[in-house]
Amino acid sequence: MAQTKNHKPDFAYPEVVSTEAQKELNTALKKGDGRGVVNSLINYAVAQTLIDKDNQPETIKRIEQIVATEKDPCTSALLNIILIDLYTDVYSNDFNKYNQRDNQLLPLPDDIFTWDSNQFKHKILSLCNEALTNTDALKLSKISEYSSLLKLD
Repeated sequence: MAQTKNHKPDFAYPEVVSTEAQKELNTALKKGDGRGVVNSLINYAVAQTLIDKDNQPETIKRIEQIVATEKDPCTSALLNIILIDLYTDVYSNDFNKYNQRDNQLLPLPDDIFTWDSNQFKHKILSLCNEALTNTDALKLSKISEYSSLLKLD
């Protein structure tokens, strides 16, 4: 797997960060650089959220498209964790509204802003399970390989 050169994005200019992250994502996808994919999607998600919280559903769809074709279990797991964070953020931003609704659990509507709290819980739990699906491969990975992406306290 190719080594990704990380630089600190300037989130004071989220539009610029978003554009750069998309370029880096395309490069990382072409190279099969999982860490580069994860890093660029983190930057993209943060930038898009700073631009407008209403961008989160499109960001989620973009990441889900990439997860669907990702072959590396560690990259998939990290991308699912990003999705968990994004879904949690959407829910947390207006949890009172989501808690007052009582929708049919499945199928999940395409518009996440129409979901209820149980639908968010269901989706987040399924993403947790997906992130941990290939435990053997995850156990073989060295966390130090992802030190540029993770902050360990």
